[in-house]
Amino acid sequence: MSTLLLALRNQALLVLMMAHFTNDLFGGILPMYLPVMKERFELSNAAIGFAILAYSGMSSLSQPLFGYFSDRGGRRWYLAATLVWSAGFIALYGFAPNYPVFLLLAGLAGIGSGAFTGKSLSSATRMSVSTVDRLSDASLSYSSLWGWHDLGREEAFLGLTRDVWRTRGFGDFWSYMLVAEGAVDVATEPAVALHDLAAPCIVVTEAGGRFTDLAGTPGPSGGSAVATNGLLHAEVLRRLSG
Repeated sequence: MSTLLLALRNQALLVLMMAHFTNDLFGGILPMYLPVMKERFELSNAAIGFAILAYSGMSSLSQPLFGYFSDRGGRRWYLAATLVWSAGFIALYGFAPNYPVFLLLAGLAGIGSGAFTGKSLSSATRMSVSTVDRLSDASLSYSSLWGWHDLGREEAFLGLTRDVWRTRGFGDFWSYMLVAEGAVDVATEPAVALHDLAAPCIVVTEAGGRFTDLAGTPGPSGGSAVATNGLLHAEVLRRLSG
């Protein structure tokens, strides 16, 4: 309760909260119109869905533009301006004489919503793997022990866990994201599907790391995964070879 009261006393925060609330409310108004518009213009379900796409699609497309302008001049003025913009076109929903005009109004209203998504690009930082080059200083993340047992490499894996600085069972995709941002130095799984590794492989390699299977083949399609900061990769592969 004290945190809520503190937030209510902060005028800037209160205004921002109300602006986000209003923007979210605007997004919920369009579905309320859809049954009326469907009957008035004799629309199919596909046409109704396209109206929703017009709003959300224009919101997504406008986000990079708002990010560009906020990097250069701040966002205070256009937060208010975009609310007025969206409200104006939403107010015209009921006056649309035909479906194309209604579609246009939905798209124009969605543009204003893009101002309330994401952070300024200038505050973003590039992810980078760690510079740890000794296993005794490395942090290892894994998913489970059973897979290593089934693969016949349980002892090799346990030996690796004993020689690193620390181990954590974060598991799944999160382990690879931590490697990419340098919070973890090694992440490995003995058996995993391609669709689980396709995206993490790109993220890790773009952050400067290495991503292979247990045989050392680069990429996400080997059925197993070893992701490191690159400096430790050869040693980790050697230790896990059994």
